[in-house]
Amino acid sequence: MTKRARLNRVLAVILVLWGGGIVVSGLSSGLPSGDSAYGAGQLAGFGFGFVLVAAGLWTLLKKQPS
Repeated sequence: MTKRARLNRVLAVILVLWGGGIVVSGLSSGLPSGDSAYGAGQLAGFGFGFVLVAAGLWTLLKKQPS
């Protein structure tokens, strides 16, 4: 494994953990309906967490060149 591939894997794992933390904290505080500005911001943060998890998993699962 090259140095660049190893760095990409480490960064992908960091993205998954960071995004997972955002998603779990959003779930534990209860998702609001989005009627207020605070609720909309909380929902946006929850969505951002999912984007981070998806990006990290995509990087981890894509086929590495041989």
